[in-house]
Amino acid sequence: MTSYEAVESGARVLIEDGRYGVPWEDASEDDRAEAMARVRTILEAAAPHMLAGVWDEAIEAYKAWTWDDENMDPPTNPYRLTR
Repeated sequence: MTSYEAVESGARVLIEDGRYGVPWEDASEDDRAEAMARVRTILEAAAPHMLAGVWDEAIEAYKAWTWDDENMDPPTNPYRLTR
């Protein structure tokens, strides 16, 4: 689940710097709700890809700090989409 704070941060950018070009506080409730919905959809589509990269980086960081990295069988990345 994407946090409310993350969605609102993105929606503020969309409202203030994007197609609306007005301060968040001056946008209508409908415009804010539409921006929130759009940003939530975008973040939820992107999240598995971002998390997959972070998972891989964490495994590599662990290997760099572990003397036994050649014998390590890292857990399968649950965010890596296989298609």
